[in-house]
Amino acid sequence: MPPIPFPPVGPAGPDRRGVGLVGAGRTVPVIVAAAQLANKDAERLLTARELACEAIARAAADHPVLLDHLAAVFAPPSSVFAPRTLADELGDVLGVTGPRVSSGFSGAGPLTLLAGACEAVVRGDAGVAVVAGAVAEASVRNARARGIDIGPQAAPWSQGSGARQELNLDDPRHKAFLGAETAAGITGPSDIFALLESSMAAAAGRDPDAHRRFLGELMAPFTEVAATRPDVAWFPRVRTPAEIATVTADNRMIAEPYPKLMNSFPTVDLAAALFVTTDETADRLGIAADARVYPWATGHCVEVGPPSVRPVFHESAALAAAIDAALRGAELGVADLTGFDLYSCFPAAVQMSTHVLGLTPDDPRRLTLTGGLPYFGGPGANYVTHALVSAVERCRAAAAERVLVVGVGGAPSDFAATAFAAVPPAAPWRLDRCAEVRATLEATRVPVDNTRTGTGRVVAATVMHERDRGPVRAGVVVEFADGVRAGARTADPALVA
Repeated sequence: MPPIPFPPVGPAGPDRRGVGLVGAGRTVPVIVAAAQLANKDAERLLTARELACEAIARAAADHPVLLDHLAAVFAPPSSVFAPRTLADELGDVLGVTGPRVSSGFSGAGPLTLLAGACEAVVRGDAGVAVVAGAVAEASVRNARARGIDIGPQAAPWSQGSGARQELNLDDPRHKAFLGAETAAGITGPSDIFALLESSMAAAAGRDPDAHRRFLGELMAPFTEVAATRPDVAWFPRVRTPAEIATVTADNRMIAEPYPKLMNSFPTVDLAAALFVTTDETADRLGIAADARVYPWATGHCVEVGPPSVRPVFHESAALAAAIDAALRGAELGVADLTGFDLYSCFPAAVQMSTHVLGLTPDDPRRLTLTGGLPYFGGPGANYVTHALVSAVERCRAAAAERVLVVGVGGAPSDFAATAFAAVPPAAPWRLDRCAEVRATLEATRVPVDNTRTGTGRVVAATVMHERDRGPVRAGVVVEFADGVRAGARTADPALVA
């Protein structure tokens, strides 16, 4: 079927901000419409722009007037290779001449974009803003199999659209990898999260086999949630801990200790969209109270470097600061929360958040709203937009719901969190960028010298595998007696094996 057509978009005013929509109530931002979708039809080839447009149209279906007053577009990138941002492409389609804002290719991006949309409507820069994104990796793969070019794949580490591309570590876009990780041969997210995982296993006192079993138990409940979303989740199937943790021909090793079923799966066609305005504007547009969900507060914090420069390799003070800022701004404690979506590209990301929040893997509130990136699907930089839509759905179900969404990106150095509810916050909405934490992060930075030689204590290690060759590289991060760290790697087949 063709994408849902947009209703005619009429001008909202001379400056396209939504004249008559900005007033005294604009200090309370609110999400008033949301939708998400999956294209699982292998014969239907769609671009990311077409997928995102369909999500926007579905979100606006009950309130087409939102499109009439749309004045700002916020969109995460659909590909690191695209010549134009998705925000610009959507702005062209929607006729938006106001702000068109993109983010970095980060799991925290949709949360920071939502915060930007909230700021835009609060300031009066826009009467209505949309946060929307999509990844069309499945269509790209299916099109390439037929010799058709419909656009670039999303990222260098695509599992299905093309062979994995090694990162050029001299490229300024990839400077986040410059640390001991570089010398350890780390060239993609699965590698660096596997390093984190080895540090977590050591801290927990688990040997590799025991830790892999633990990870199967951690991730199996995610599959149970994915199975409840067959309309959207890419793999809506319950899996046992053993099925997730056991290495087989269908569950090959990617980077130890992660077999395939513990890895984000990016080869999907998924899209999501949310409309943001203010309570007063929603009143004027006739949007019912039961359609509204409020972002109460957002925390955003960026680390000063990769994990190798942090005092504890697998912990992040920036993540802790972002979560703390969101909860303090919302005047909530962890016990007040009724639901979570914790970023889950790899099990280490989940554990980073559970450590900060003090949650156990079997918390009855569950750790995901979608099913997580390995099972719901990991649509590049846009997964958290789906978590946001799922948070809206959850909060609409009951006024007592208090939901926290956590985003992790930057491999991993970029962190954001937002609390949501279906009732307005008692305190004004706020975005805390955690500026005061920066000095602490700099002061505790661990020195790295990759020219060092000698004997050191291993703080993180992994063995990286390829589909047809098995184990191909081994990397370690070590710490010397004086606290300086370095990375090392070997490609010697005997040692790697």
